[in-house]
Amino acid sequence: MPILPPLFRLRALLSTTVAGLLAAIALAVVPATAAHADCPINDPDCGGPVEHTYSSTLTVNTQNVGSVASSPAGIACPGTCSVTDEVTVPSAFRPTTGWTTYTLTASGGPAGTTPTWTGCDSVDASHRCIVTNDAAAKTVSLGWFDITDPYIDLTSPDDGVTVGRTIFASASAADGAGIKEVRFEVDNVVKFVDTTAPYSASLDLSALPSGSTHFITAQAFDNNDNTSLMTHAVTVVTSTHVSIGDLPAVVSTRDPLSVAITGDLGTTKVCSTVDATTQDPIPGTMPVICDSNYAIPFTSQTPDGDYRVVARASDGYGNTAEASKDVTVDNTAPSLDVTGAPADGSTFQGSTMTVTVSSTDPHGVTLECWLDETSVPCTPGGTVSVAVTPGDHNFAVHTTDDVGNDQAFKVNFTAAAPPTTSVTKHGTRLSAHAAHKTIRRHHRMRLIATVKPRRATGKVVFTRHGHVLCRARIHDGRATCRTKRLHHGKVRVVAHYLGSAHFKGSRARFSFRVR
Repeated sequence: MPILPPLFRLRALLSTTVAGLLAAIALAVVPATAAHADCPINDPDCGGPVEHTYSSTLTVNTQNVGSVASSPAGIACPGTCSVTDEVTVPSAFRPTTGWTTYTLTASGGPAGTTPTWTGCDSVDASHRCIVTNDAAAKTVSLGWFDITDPYIDLTSPDDGVTVGRTIFASASAADGAGIKEVRFEVDNVVKFVDTTAPYSASLDLSALPSGSTHFITAQAFDNNDNTSLMTHAVTVVTSTHVSIGDLPAVVSTRDPLSVAITGDLGTTKVCSTVDATTQDPIPGTMPVICDSNYAIPFTSQTPDGDYRVVARASDGYGNTAEASKDVTVDNTAPSLDVTGAPADGSTFQGSTMTVTVSSTDPHGVTLECWLDETSVPCTPGGTVSVAVTPGDHNFAVHTTDDVGNDQAFKVNFTAAAPPTTSVTKHGTRLSAHAAHKTIRRHHRMRLIATVKPRRATGKVVFTRHGHVLCRARIHDGRATCRTKRLHHGKVRVVAHYLGSAHFKGSRARFSFRVR
């Protein structure tokens, strides 16, 4: 045997070792189920690669709900079914290609559900499972997902109705997966959530404008969060009103008194009259329905005082309103006091009657006076002076307050004729002259008159052509006055003593010149 060099011995050793390792690895990766054939050493035609067969099993579990069919065929079950595929390759390694891809279609699931898969490579838009049978063992499971919206019915309030400040909302809901909750909304804002049937809520609408339209919604959610809703439109009435018509501040109960009552259509209005201070109703009266008019229950027995008329309104939605007006009852006539008038049936001495009339009332008075049916001026607390002639007369006074309560005074009397007396008048002599015979134009002249006897009283009037130049009262038998400014020419003057109760009148003439 030849002796090899050391380098060649090392190479040989390495080749033998690598070959052994490759053979060991090949034997380790060949599965037990793979067919294995060795080429006999004495077979000259042998020398090709060794082929291996691999298998894959796809198992589908329907969980006993529904069924599955595959394309291509191989899976058809309810329950659990499987299909096994084989691929033979000249390799000691399991192939990654060449395996069958199955499209699994589910059917027969519960109503209102859609298939849901686990273990698929992908799921298409039609909810079919796409899976390649490329593993020794692969399992796909089928489930069913609820896609049905729950049933919901908003049973109250009805659509299109009118509601008040607070409403009771109710709904019925159902779903095969169970109802998780029902939400009650106003104008898309959640106001209450109810998780237990029967589903209901009390909704406060008092902040909404009266007469406006709003939307009440009941929205149901099932346990898979499928949802459905129902909405009703309602008109909200959150207030009402009532008003009392014009009413006098002060009234008398002689005549019936009524007042107009107005309010919203459909309201019930109730009216009453009470004492303004104690709020007690007038004795013997009760509140009454007063849709448009209220007869105030004042009678002749109603005492004077302050009263309050009250109107209350209510609608069918829980809204109320109240209005009131105060009124004073006055059945008392104004006071009347007449002093200085002749007694009824008496004889009045004199030509002028002077009477003082006084009338007062808390609510004003109107005073009228007459003599023989002729009105004469008079005022409360004032004096009436009226001339009377001899003969029969009547004097009357009528006072009325602002609500028609009145009082009258009247007397009949006879005015006596004045007594006749004789007076002896003494004669007088009058002389008059100007202070100067002449004066300059536009100057004033002093005129002088002398009356005898000197005890005569009265006035002297100086005139020219009937026009008064001046006048003066007599003092100690003499009267002096000064004219206005005069124009040129001769001035002829008449001095006239007018006389008095005891002296006769007299005249005198004189003249002077103005240059």
